[in-house]
Amino acid sequence: MSKFLFVVSNAEEFASAKKFFSEQAGKNCRAVFIFHVFYPDSGNPAGNEEFKNKLGFVSKKELEAIEEEAGFFARNWYLFDREFEKAITYRGINLGFLHENEASLFFREIFTLVKAIGNAVEWENPGKIIAFSGSLAGECCAAVSKNREIVFLGAESAKRPEFPNLTAKKAREISRKLPKIIAELLGSGKGKGAETVFIRSRGYIGNVQKALEKDSSLKVVSLDEFLLKTLLNPFKLAEFVSKRGGLEKKFLAAFENYEKSPAFEKKFFFEGTDFRKLFEIRFRGAVQRNWPEFGCLIDFLSGVFDSEKPKITVLWEDITPFERICVLLARQRGTKSIVMQHGVFNPVLKKGCWISGFAPVTADRIAVWGPRFEKSLSGHGVPREKIVVTGPPRFDKLKKNVFNPAGFREKHGIKPEEKIITIITHATFNNEDFKVIIEEAENYGGKKKIIVKLHPLENPSKYNNAAAGRALIMQHTDLHELLNATDAVIMQNSTAGLEAMILGKPVIVFETKLRLAGSFNETGAVLRAKTRQELRKAIETALDTEKKALLGRKIREFVFDNAFEQDGKATERAVRAIKELMHE
Repeated sequence: MSKFLFVVSNAEEFASAKKFFSEQAGKNCRAVFIFHVFYPDSGNPAGNEEFKNKLGFVSKKELEAIEEEAGFFARNWYLFDREFEKAITYRGINLGFLHENEASLFFREIFTLVKAIGNAVEWENPGKIIAFSGSLAGECCAAVSKNREIVFLGAESAKRPEFPNLTAKKAREISRKLPKIIAELLGSGKGKGAETVFIRSRGYIGNVQKALEKDSSLKVVSLDEFLLKTLLNPFKLAEFVSKRGGLEKKFLAAFENYEKSPAFEKKFFFEGTDFRKLFEIRFRGAVQRNWPEFGCLIDFLSGVFDSEKPKITVLWEDITPFERICVLLARQRGTKSIVMQHGVFNPVLKKGCWISGFAPVTADRIAVWGPRFEKSLSGHGVPREKIVVTGPPRFDKLKKNVFNPAGFREKHGIKPEEKIITIITHATFNNEDFKVIIEEAENYGGKKKIIVKLHPLENPSKYNNAAAGRALIMQHTDLHELLNATDAVIMQNSTAGLEAMILGKPVIVFETKLRLAGSFNETGAVLRAKTRQELRKAIETALDTEKKALLGRKIREFVFDNAFEQDGKATERAVRAIKELMHE
């Protein structure tokens, strides 16, 4: 039996690959599909097809080695050549360092894909490898499979993955939120004698900002507002336009010289595979598009740092370029900086020093929600003296708010005797898993009402077919009002699960493959299920008063570990941590 190995990145490539296989393959042919990023939610494989995610061809030990190698390249790729390092240092800030977190994800991505393709070729011994020209997966196939026949197909939608235009993305987001930003994010306006605090909240740590603004000894300057004013100021935009061409030319020339350097020719190999072309595909776009913007942001921010002379800079994270620029400019001027944890995080692997969006920490300190996150960060290279546990400020209202579950039921036509089963979705929720959850919730023998709570950015149409006539679909309903009225929550991975447990609600984690490791899958405080039968039993347990009570102690322990003391004083502790750091 001859084999075809397909490597695909999206739905369009998958459709083209299926069509190619049906037209080219005979009865005794078999297809193995490796999915990179994209994974189909429907269309079960036929007898001569096998679907696998790229991780299906990579062992845990290999992933740990990849993590270490990705970390090395992310920290050092721009330091391999001294001339390049000097050429891309702007006002004392190395632009390569601004991409550290994104670079770690990129190197992990390509090393994993290179390893998966190499293993698949060895294990499956395919007669033909089929990939798509212009795609990252296709370039990986070309790099790995030099001695194998590769057929390159041309998918209309095949695109070269690039870093997002981060500042433009933020500009669009800020424009959408303009009225709210103007109303809520203005500086305090306090005059002489007040100590200046810079804060970048992005809506995640707004209650900390409000608490700081109430302090008469502080002058709070919103970096959200600064960015808004910069983007909408015609003089600033004219300055940017006048500088952009020269900066783009300068940085692109430096990058092209780097590509010709001995260091570039010798260093960019992973297990004998030359990935220089893969790197060039990704980073040339970043150099041309992002770096001139970063240079101008450094100029603009330098001016506001010099004029306002802040004592401390408070950020929701310090990983993305704008926030990292703020931290580095603060460090140059002897200003302290602190990050406030804004969401639940789980390390991808136990080894390495990378936690996407959270580590490594560039700021002087990070305030985390609970002991688990302190332990996780310290285990991934963040010094313990940099970490302070405060609890999540944004959950203080769960302690202080007075909820009205009867009013919620009346508003949505839910009878008092009906149990509310809430399904919390997210952007990558598996469609097949969702269908199983809906069916098993509906099969629960008692009186119930099923509610599907969508993420604010999701498209409701994704769930319409499975949920139609079976559930209420809510997207912008107040999450805490819903969770307080709920009897049981079913989810895969969401910060809302922690919020539900703070309110004492039983949480069920259902995934047929339990792909999402992390706190919810590592504790007995949640009911875990990966089959229909296990899910059915979990629903019955969650809705049984006596059985649910047995979870109470474990839920309280989980909440403390992940969210510290639930006393409504996390904001106070966060403000105290900021002030203590200011005066160290």
